[in-house]
Amino acid sequence: MNSSTNDLLQIGFLYNDPFGVRLINNLINKSGFCQQCGPLCINCRILYPWFAGKIKYAHKLEWEDCECVEDCLPAVEEKLSSLDVLICIALPSEFIEVLPALLKKYSIRAVIFPVENGEWLSAHDQMVLQSQLKISGIQYAFPRPFCNLSESNSPEKSIINRFIQQFHIGKPIVQFSTQNGKIIKTQVIQSSPCGATYFIAQYLRNEQLNTWNVDPLEKRISVALNKYPCTAVKTRDDTLKMITRVKAEQITQDVFKKALAQAEKLD
Repeated sequence: MNSSTNDLLQIGFLYNDPFGVRLINNLINKSGFCQQCGPLCINCRILYPWFAGKIKYAHKLEWEDCECVEDCLPAVEEKLSSLDVLICIALPSEFIEVLPALLKKYSIRAVIFPVENGEWLSAHDQMVLQSQLKISGIQYAFPRPFCNLSESNSPEKSIINRFIQQFHIGKPIVQFSTQNGKIIKTQVIQSSPCGATYFIAQYLRNEQLNTWNVDPLEKRISVALNKYPCTAVKTRDDTLKMITRVKAEQITQDVFKKALAQAEKLD
């Protein structure tokens, strides 16, 4: 199931929020990034290669000191170069307006705008950006939140699909094995981009699912997600028409309940 890193897409980051650091640390498997198991760590994250060598650049956007877009553009352009996928996190609205032209200028083939906070990308900005990217032939995705990123059947999403397949992040996919009503093995096939899926899977490992355990699975999943903690904000996203954290928890609950329903039973 491991992929050779030699044929992986080249990706880059422009970010203006600490979520960018969380995402990058998950992809490079930074030492101490997940601490759920403590000294009993079973190295569950080694199923896939780690991707530091395929992150071409990761730049924090220094925007606060600029009086206008034109003042900041030279410094931003110094950081850009050709890529397969650019991941843009919490970029200012003024910069989003000029971004499509920059993507085309630097031969960036696809862009992903994860929206952990509805204020990062308004419905209007998304609609305008989507139209401009489509005209330029640049693939795009606007997952709200990032763990809602799924593969598409559209050939216009082929690069986005390859990104999900190769870096094993997006809407989580998990497998369980159970024995005598206990989760004895968990395997993360695809993780939420923030890395919470690994944490929750190990939080549930060795959990007894018999009726005497008074906490339902839903509550234990919710507790684990909050302990990680989840990076989606607890404010309403008008595009989602709901609180972003609630959406993230719905996705997580559905993923883990499906894994339990389809678990390999070793009884």
